[in-house]
Amino acid sequence: MHRAVSAGPCVVTADVGAFDPADAACWIAHGRRADHAQILASVWTDYPDLPSHAPLDERMARSRARVAALRPFNDTIRKEAERDRQRANFACIENRVAKGSEQPCDQAILNGRDLHGYDWNAAVRYANGWYALCAAGHNAYYREVVIMRRSAGHKCKTAIFCHAPSH
Repeated sequence: MHRAVSAGPCVVTADVGAFDPADAACWIAHGRRADHAQILASVWTDYPDLPSHAPLDERMARSRARVAALRPFNDTIRKEAERDRQRANFACIENRVAKGSEQPCDQAILNGRDLHGYDWNAAVRYANGWYALCAAGHNAYYREVVIMRRSAGHKCKTAIFCHAPSH
């Protein structure tokens, strides 16, 4: 069975009858890794959709059971994605430091990881503790400013502030 699916300004024809969620090959064909495809197919084999004429409460209960069975799988994917994100973020910072083009906080982020064993989020908070940062939106840029203390001797403290890009 084919059905027209709207995808913005163009219309795509989708073959809605071809996907069998209990078949690992279908999951692989849609971009899943083989190990993930096996788990998904297994859960769909154990908890298939009930026919549309089955009572609603039974169909909903089946869906809830399938969601519960998939929860450990989804949690594992979430944890893998988080590990990959952190690994990529640290690699980016390491690359910038190696090239000599680091931002002011970069070395502090790596120190948070290397000296204290912090994950990415904690390492960034650690680095932010070393520098006075202000939230200035997603595309903030950092610039150094010197803060003159009006106490004895006008001693200077260096801080980093973010500012929004000027266009």
